[in-house]
Amino acid sequence: MLGGAPMEKCSLCGGKIVNHRCVDCGMPYPEKPHYTLRSETAHTHNVNGEEVLHRVRSAAGKDPVYTCDAEETPMPNRRFFTANQLKAIALFCMLLDHMWATIVPGREWMTCVGRIAFPIFAFELAQGYTHTHDLRAYAKRLLLLAVVSEVPFDMVAGGTYFYPWHQNVAWTLLAGLWACHCTDRCRTAPTLPEKLPPLLGLLAALLLPGLLLTDYGTAGVVIILLFRLTRGGGWRSCLAQAVGLFVVSQYMLIGQVYLVGPFEIQQECFALLALPLIWLYNGQHGRKNKVLQHAAYAFYPAHLLVLGMLLMAK
Repeated sequence: MLGGAPMEKCSLCGGKIVNHRCVDCGMPYPEKPHYTLRSETAHTHNVNGEEVLHRVRSAAGKDPVYTCDAEETPMPNRRFFTANQLKAIALFCMLLDHMWATIVPGREWMTCVGRIAFPIFAFELAQGYTHTHDLRAYAKRLLLLAVVSEVPFDMVAGGTYFYPWHQNVAWTLLAGLWACHCTDRCRTAPTLPEKLPPLLGLLAALLLPGLLLTDYGTAGVVIILLFRLTRGGGWRSCLAQAVGLFVVSQYMLIGQVYLVGPFEIQQECFALLALPLIWLYNGQHGRKNKVLQHAAYAFYPAHLLVLGMLLMAK
């Protein structure tokens, strides 16, 4: 990012800019203006998602020499998954899990792979909250997804068109989005009385999914908050994500238990396999296309409807 007015948020991780440097990932944002010599031209181009100033120095009979400010050169990015690619992986893992639950029971490896899906969705939602320009529109999309998906989900979960004992995961994602908003409002409120409303909102976002029996429930909201609060990208963030996800999977979720020596490990702990994929996220959205965006949203109710019809036709 070039000099000029100071930024409020880091373009890489969404953290705050303090003294011209992101407090979360350390990306520098120098304030000083940049000058070029008469024999130079200057332009910017995108390097690993950052706008970097490049100078082209011309000399008679020689090839142009390209230079850039060392302070503004980003570290080499060895991560290669875009947000779209992570979402595709999560959708595939979710499909395997739901196929195991409906039309191909007995293949336990499918539901183990399916545990990878939700952490990626939680991470994507935390990233989406950080970078969205319209939180209300984001919430409306999740609300519409939750409403549209409820009947297909009931067909899969209960084999009927109305099954009040289990609600679809989009309600959990919506509660997680609200929890992220309340957390930020609580952190920025200057006085205790002003912190009280967002604290109550956060409490509601944590409790309601469990009371309404949504998929992943309160544990799902905790996972979303975990990725929101550990978004720096350093080794401390990775360690916190690994420990936090293990604790939630082992002690807050119920599923098949495996004996590993003297230990009992929950099947939900296969969710930890999602973390290496998440850590390879390169900060890029990928190809931006409205058709792809709508297709990703539509895939959830559409595949549930097909699987539900096949299940009820047995």
